[in-house]
Amino acid sequence: RGVEPALRPSVLTGLLACRRTNQHNGVKQNGGVRLFELSAAFAEKPGAVKGQPADSVEAFNIGLVLDCPGRSLDDVRTGVRMMRGAIESLVATLAGDAAMLGVQPATPHASAFDGAAYAKLTLAGKDLGYFATLEKSVLASFDLAVPVVCAEISLAALVAHYPPKSKVVLPPAFPGVDLDVTLIFKEGVRWSAIDSAI
Repeated sequence: RGVEPALRPSVLTGLLACRRTNQHNGVKQNGGVRLFELSAAFAEKPGAVKGQPADSVEAFNIGLVLDCPGRSLDDVRTGVRMMRGAIESLVATLAGDAAMLGVQPATPHASAFDGAAYAKLTLAGKDLGYFATLEKSVLASFDLAVPVVCAEISLAALVAHYPPKSKVVLPPAFPGVDLDVTLIFKEGVRWSAIDSAI
């Protein structure tokens, strides 16, 4: 990929352009194309004085993009679940299995993202990043044939938890018992509420 002509506010723009190039060159992959990039993203410091140049803030982020299996709503949901699984795996690897990853539906910070499929990520109560699907107009502007799910994660917030803490537990005193339990909840109940109750 060539050099970008401006400082990027997000790692995702380069990944989406790369995905378009893959598509136009006929690249096919079982399960869809999945891309990642570790790169700098830039933002202005809040509270800049009008008429004065704003100070910029540089952050290193991990960007992730994956194709949904198709165009239907179920395919998009599958793509969202695959992205969440990739993020959970990344967090478990760097912060340990006991790391408290929070996923909360939220209002998108930019109009490029679909408000019905946008979530903020936290790790141990601190901001980690977000993941979302893109608006149809953004998919069209990048000329992408299938919906994609995107994520952007702060590298500093993730690496702050490395190395993961070792967890040592005593072996059980009694043999395990396997039981299947089905819980039925109203649509609006979030997993975090169920998890904290358990």
